Amino acid sequence: MTDIRLALLARLMEDTARRLDADCLALALPCHLPGRLRVFARGADFPDPPEFVPVAARDSLCHQVMHSGRDLRSALAGRDGPSAGRRCGMMIAEELVSYCGTPVRSDDGAAIRASLSASTRLPRIWSRSDMARLRALSAQISALRLLPPPCRLPDRIGGASR
Repeated sequence: MTDIRLALLARLMEDTARRLDADCLALALPCHLPGRLRVFARGADFPDPPEFVPVAARDSLCHQVMHSGRDLRSALAGRDGPSAGRRCGMMIAEELVSYCGTPVRSDDGAAIRASLSASTRLPRIWSRSDMARLRALSAQISALRLLPPPCRLPDRIGGASR
């Protein structure tokens, strides 16, 4: 992914985070490392330069959005309730508790390639307009083809079988 495309993605996400009054906007993609996702996170407290980082995310909210293909909202993720324990490593490290996520499809709409989510450090009930704004950014990311290429699984080394 070129620096120009990455900068455009960062700017779009930062603008949406401001409009949503969210502490973090995250784009999560599958990763070749087991139990992890590649996450690109933007917000007022996130450092530059923007980059994708592997994050522990087994059965996380982002993972759930990618695999179900459905929107997901949680006012108090990781506490008591149906989404307890489902925060990814980044949400835990950044002390993010509320979650609003939507799938990001390939540019032809045929496959789900990622999840896009907004989070805050305080409990929050996400509105329909919040979800609509997140879906609009998801569609824009797809239309502009801003997703990086899929992560390749590492080649096997030697003749060892597992």
